[in-house]
Amino acid sequence: MNKDILLNNDLPIVTEYDKVYETANLDDVIAEVNKNNPTAMYELARRYQFGESGAEKNTSKAMELYKKILQYQRNTCAMYRLAYAYLDEEFGEDQREEGIGYYEAAVELGDADAAVQLGIMYEFGDLIEQDYEKALKLYEFSVEHGRSDVYYNIGEIYRHKGMWAQAIESYEKAINAGALQAALPLGTFYEQGIGVEENAEKAFELYSLAHSDEDPDPNSAFFLGTMYYLGKGTEENEAKAFQLLKEASDQNDERANLFLGDLYRRGVPDYVEKDLNKAMKCLSQVDVSQEPTAWYIKGLIYLEQNDDQAVECLRRAADGGNDNAKQMLELFTGEDIDIIENEIPDLVKDAIRGNEKSCMCLAVIYMGDSSFGPDFYNFEKMKFWTNRCLSLHTSKGDLYYAECLSRWAKVRRKNRIYDSDVLSDLQKSNEMLLQLKDSGECNIDEINEIYYQNEWEMGWVICYSDLKDAANLSKAYSYFEDVCKNYLCSDALHGMAVVSLFKDDTFGFAQYTAKALEYDKWLDNEMYANCLHNMGGIFLAQTNSKDNLENAYQHFSKAAELGYEDSKKELSHFHRTLFGKLKYD
Repeated sequence: MNKDILLNNDLPIVTEYDKVYETANLDDVIAEVNKNNPTAMYELARRYQFGESGAEKNTSKAMELYKKILQYQRNTCAMYRLAYAYLDEEFGEDQREEGIGYYEAAVELGDADAAVQLGIMYEFGDLIEQDYEKALKLYEFSVEHGRSDVYYNIGEIYRHKGMWAQAIESYEKAINAGALQAALPLGTFYEQGIGVEENAEKAFELYSLAHSDEDPDPNSAFFLGTMYYLGKGTEENEAKAFQLLKEASDQNDERANLFLGDLYRRGVPDYVEKDLNKAMKCLSQVDVSQEPTAWYIKGLIYLEQNDDQAVECLRRAADGGNDNAKQMLELFTGEDIDIIENEIPDLVKDAIRGNEKSCMCLAVIYMGDSSFGPDFYNFEKMKFWTNRCLSLHTSKGDLYYAECLSRWAKVRRKNRIYDSDVLSDLQKSNEMLLQLKDSGECNIDEINEIYYQNEWEMGWVICYSDLKDAANLSKAYSYFEDVCKNYLCSDALHGMAVVSLFKDDTFGFAQYTAKALEYDKWLDNEMYANCLHNMGGIFLAQTNSKDNLENAYQHFSKAAELGYEDSKKELSHFHRTLFGKLKYD
């Protein structure tokens, strides 16, 4: 093709498609073509090119007709169609390059559509060397000639060049011109705060606009779906998120599979049933950049299935840089685990595999309330293993969960923590125990032991939360009294004694303290020591007789043997004379 010959002649310039023969019968169009009618030639060529209106598709015949038109007119529409035909991949590269010349000729005659197509070729380096500046000039030319939708392409050029303000302005102009595909990149600017202040609500609005387009950008379903999934810029809506992400996945957007995998893992109430197999399938088809997160979610699935493959998945996720996996991996590996499993082999593995008692054992260890000592206290690990008991969805797991709450409350109470959280855990434990009692699936004696120990703990928490509040003291007393009636133990009597003391009832204090020491059933050695110490004080407060001093000394001695520091101090005031008489000063 000689572009100079094509342009520099006296033939009339035609820049618009004349639709006069658009609905004509094929034979009538052919008859006009035989009369060398350029308008009819264009219509017949168009039909051959696309196989429309009774004509079989025949690209070669179409191209012959377009070229014949150019013998009668400098027709930019024919040049555009020729270029389009040459650039079809059915031709070799040499012939395809000829199509560029027809686009260039059409542009020189003012064809905006040809300028757009040529601009795209320069933008992406298709058959010609990539050149953003030439692409930009061609796009600007097309805008000047009526293609205001091409502001989108201009915005893309500015985005690639990092000229954010110009890109934003161009995208906004494109949207105003009806080119809704510009809403998607502009939405990412607002979501990420690129060139503008971060605004999730604006980003959501733009993604919604992009997806509402008659022929939406396939990416819009993914971006809008993630906004619903995360509750970003809008209220969280996992049903809508699933619908959009499924749409994106069906369009082969692998990025959506990560989110779909998580939604299948958890299920979406009233919309998507939980399906761990589908979750695994989705997580095996994610984008490469998402693989660490996918391994992390796989780890959670294996953990839910009580499968120790969970650890390997978490390790792979952690190696890929997933912080959540790194944090979770610490639950199952490390120096503390080595020490524990040296004493109790396979404890962690059994806990992962769903052994309820192993989970409770680890929870107690991390409360710092076991033979491993207080140095093993770790709140996050304790919380995880406690909750794992519940997550197993077994009656035994529920029982151990209730027991973990009870023991954790006890640990805090022994550390003089008497807040509402302790009380709440005890109440929650007892609610679960009552449900288990009704179900008949657990040993009643085992349930009662934990239940009444919780009531006893609640008595102490309420008592010490405000020692000056008479109503509090009465409520605490009622808890201790209920334990005495239903599960007689020395600790409850001791509790009633202490409440009596705080209510200035010295007789009740002495009576219940003495009665408590008549029983051998103690829930807490520290309380036993405290009761012994109190009894020693009662004897010491009475007349300074030999018997009272001896009794006081014996009670303080027993308490001191149990490690009660106040009793040790009291013993320092006792001494015996040369004749063996006990004295206190």
